[in-house]
Amino acid sequence: MKTFAKEDKPTVIHIKDGTIKYGFYYYSNEEEGLLSVYIPAYDIAFTAPNKEEAAKRVEMFVNSFFDTYIKQFGWKEFILKLHKLGFKTSNHDFKIKQLLSNRIANTKFQNLAEPNPAFMGEKSQRFSVEHEIAA
Repeated sequence: MKTFAKEDKPTVIHIKDGTIKYGFYYYSNEEEGLLSVYIPAYDIAFTAPNKEEAAKRVEMFVNSFFDTYIKQFGWKEFILKLHKLGFKTSNHDFKIKQLLSNRIANTKFQNLAEPNPAFMGEKSQRFSVEHEIAA
């Protein structure tokens, strides 16, 4: 997993040729000796004792998200969850129907609705992450 501080890359999930490439932001804010971390794209929040542990937990939670929805619940539930989280693709309704019926395998989702959550505070730091997994 590659992590970058304050990159202006959109949150994406690109499904192509049996792989899933994804990028997203997370925010962290230190309060009372703990880091509060929030990943808006997947609506995941947690605390960590330091930045290194936070980065490990970000990877663990996001990998768990993909594993849970693809391997345990199946492709259809994964696509529906992306839709519920606000991920959109061009010609969205048509492509969702195609993905749900396994008629297409290549598409790119974006989630542009990711403001810095107010509860994270004005001093929170924003990090960008990119990763690739097998679909």
